[in-house]
Amino acid sequence: MSYLQHRRHDSSQHSDTDGISFSDLRSSSTSYKALAGTGYEELDLGDERSSLRPIIDRKPVLSASPTFAPAHPVNHDFMRGAPASLLPQKQVWRTTICLLLGMLSIPFYVLCGFAWHYHDRPVESKNQSNSLNSFGNKLATAFPFVFSLVVGHTVRQVGSWKLERGTSLGSLEQIMGSLALGSTIITQVLLRRPNILALLLLATWALSPIGSQSSLQLLTVGVHPTMSNITIPYFNTDAEPGFSEGDLWNGPSLNALFSSSLMAPASIRNSSMDLWGNVKIPDFSRLVSSANSTGWTNVPVPLPNATYSSVLGIPLGDVPTQGNTTFTIETSYIALDCYNNVTATDAFYNYTEIGSTNGTMPNGTYYAIIGPSNGLPENSSTFASDVIRTFSIAINGFYDDGTYGSVLEFINDNRTYEPRTILYQTKYGGVSAWCPITTKYVESAVECAGTDCSVVAIRPSLLKHPNANLTNLGFTGAFDDFCGYIMMASSALLHDGTSSALELFIGDPDSAPQAGLAYTNITGISASDLGIRLQQVINTYWFGSYDPVSMMGHLNLNMSDEDRTVNLTVNATATNIVYNEVYVLHFGWFFALLLATSTMMGAALVGAFFTWQIKGPEILGPCSTLLRDTPYVGGVKAGTTMDGLERTRREGDMRIKLLDVDPNNEVGYLAIAEDIGRPGGGLIRGRYYR
Repeated sequence: MSYLQHRRHDSSQHSDTDGISFSDLRSSSTSYKALAGTGYEELDLGDERSSLRPIIDRKPVLSASPTFAPAHPVNHDFMRGAPASLLPQKQVWRTTICLLLGMLSIPFYVLCGFAWHYHDRPVESKNQSNSLNSFGNKLATAFPFVFSLVVGHTVRQVGSWKLERGTSLGSLEQIMGSLALGSTIITQVLLRRPNILALLLLATWALSPIGSQSSLQLLTVGVHPTMSNITIPYFNTDAEPGFSEGDLWNGPSLNALFSSSLMAPASIRNSSMDLWGNVKIPDFSRLVSSANSTGWTNVPVPLPNATYSSVLGIPLGDVPTQGNTTFTIETSYIALDCYNNVTATDAFYNYTEIGSTNGTMPNGTYYAIIGPSNGLPENSSTFASDVIRTFSIAINGFYDDGTYGSVLEFINDNRTYEPRTILYQTKYGGVSAWCPITTKYVESAVECAGTDCSVVAIRPSLLKHPNANLTNLGFTGAFDDFCGYIMMASSALLHDGTSSALELFIGDPDSAPQAGLAYTNITGISASDLGIRLQQVINTYWFGSYDPVSMMGHLNLNMSDEDRTVNLTVNATATNIVYNEVYVLHFGWFFALLLATSTMMGAALVGAFFTWQIKGPEILGPCSTLLRDTPYVGGVKAGTTMDGLERTRREGDMRIKLLDVDPNNEVGYLAIAEDIGRPGGGLIRGRYYR
């Protein structure tokens, strides 16, 4: 007798419930009909001798309907002895679990609250932003797991609730196959049941990756521009020159400023700022770019060939250390445009001594400092016996309005003036160069990144100025003092046969630090190069004389404004934009996370509601429910009210197997049964099974 026949033999000894016995169901009056399309329509499955007779009692077709006709025969012997219990079981505990699961969504609401609170607020510290970022990363990792835990549990509870109230097998399979995102997609594809339920399940589970990604993208660090208008004081080139009064009180500091500026490294000379952090003004006439409709010419940064008007820049004050600052400044500089007739010379020109006779001589006489000195060449400076004149600077005329002065006195003068001409000569490798001298008035657009400033555009000044052919070097006393002091600053203590820093700079700016050690030969230099370098030298010493302290980075420390008729500084209105790091809330991701989190919280509450409504045990899902009504396992007797997980805890060590429980018949029958270790019952390819 087979295992199943033994079970059926025992069960046949017991009476049925409600008047129907199992022996009656297998009486000769009961006929078994094979399902259409199975291939067994012609077989008499009710014949006891047929090997194709189902070993499991099937629903009979009765000639007379009994009082109670079960759709499926019940094995009373299998369930005999099962403990009786009341419904519902553990309802409060199950509902509490749902509510506890809902609390798992609270950290995500906290993250949303943090993001909302910090939106547009400045980043106080790197540690703060790192902490918020770390919090978001951790929640992004946890979100899919928490969402799956909460929503999956709710879906299971909804399935149990619908099963109690009756539902289609397809709907139940859709629900129970949708306990995770991947299984939801696969289940809907395999079932091929496109309906509202499928769309609802797919939409719900799609929130899992969206919520995770939202936690990552919710809050980032960006920059927020804060604009303000500020005042920038800058050096006033219209102030009174240091050589305008005949008493140069700041000579030592001026000479130090001059020498260090000429000997600055190439990286400083070619940069937009000088050695002291002053912004340098480009030489407008040497820019190759075309002006736009408003007259502005863009200045490339860095400026090629270092074509700045001076190696000394314009001091700026109160430039913010943070953000970008833009403003315009009005400045002027002395411009030289040498004739293309630079010639070699063996001796200094026969200058006329600067004296009481002013004005331009009809024969073009050039004025310079002259006078014999012991052991020195004729026409050398008479300032000091230790000054060897290795170069000379002369001018071909002066203005007849005074010994000292400023061109501002001529601002309303409408007379025509021709530019004066500077004659520059050198002793060693001597050349003579004639360079007309004018004043350039320009407006410069300055941009500063922090305190690093540069001129980015320049145009001729639109303000009213004196005639551009007038310069402050056109006053007799000012020119006399200027030439004397610059010669002492350059040539003092020079050994015979060596050149000054001024001459070396004009020959090759990189050789200026060799002053007193070498001499320069500038016979091969072009008029253009000689002109721009001589211009830079003159502007450096001339504008440095206004206030060397201000030029050396201390514009706000000058102590002489009260003695000046024209202020040393003027103010420019600037726009400062500070790019502060702020927290940026991305509202799209914010609402996506809020929706996903609220869905998770709502799912937990819905799960709690349905759990409270469910009266039956938890039978959907656990594998032990496969054994709930099968007669093919032994072990503990359990009633129909037992949860699947409780059944698993009780019978967890039982070995089960998918077996052919009727291996001795021609057509087998597959069922999950207890694996008692006996041979046989394995599945065979090509064998028929019911």
